[in-house]
Amino acid sequence: MQKLSIEVLERVMQQNLTSSEVDMLLYIARFQNDAGIAGGFTIKMSVKG
Repeated sequence: MQKLSIEVLERVMQQNLTSSEVDMLLYIARFQNDAGIAGGFTIKMSVKG
């Protein structure tokens, strides 16, 4: 379950994150426990340049 605090959502809006950055935040939020600690996930990133 995704549990993001209002503070996190407000900060996302202030930072003007890209859709990819928001997607990553939501992906990581899926793995958080009741204490809000995320763990047990792997992210494979590629850099385009």
